Amino acid sequence: MPTRVLAGQGPRCAACEREETFSALARYRPPIDAVLRRCKHRAEHGVLLELGRRLGQMVAERVAMPPGGWCVVPVPASPLRRLLRGIDHSAVLAQGVARSLGVPVTHVVRNCAWSRQASLGRRERFRRRHAVRAGAATRILGRHVLVVDDIRTTGATLRSVGRVLRSSGAASVSAAVAAVADMDA
Repeated sequence: MPTRVLAGQGPRCAACEREETFSALARYRPPIDAVLRRCKHRAEHGVLLELGRRLGQMVAERVAMPPGGWCVVPVPASPLRRLLRGIDHSAVLAQGVARSLGVPVTHVVRNCAWSRQASLGRRERFRRRHAVRAGAATRILGRHVLVVDDIRTTGATLRSVGRVLRSSGAASVSAAVAAVADMDA
């Protein structure tokens, strides 16, 4: 079931407290968990684009488009994950979202971490905030940004990306994910 949480409402992770809106297609449990894992490991572009399209439709239906539209920014995979998998799955998901909303995808965030995040606990994930950096920040200056990721587990990544984008001059930062691992995270 689609989830939309506005600022100050319902279950929110600490990362989402400063976002204008947070949207998720589903909770990370069967069958979506298997679909997302398969997409990451088998580079299934078509499935990711369709999930992105549906996520974009949900955002369009439930969240008012800001003046000037969104600037869609994918949460980048680490260099090692991109190399090993041959895909930046969040970037493909973001393409589907952007096509659905009729807005551009802007790649302004880099993931500088080479280590795997999946095995880290909540505390370790929040300590890694130095792993995300902004590139061409002038491309988001004064724009409303919609950050797209596949899964929100602890919210640490969304928090880091949001912090970087706000410090780079984004007018607002909202988030949309395909699945949420723990609504109470």
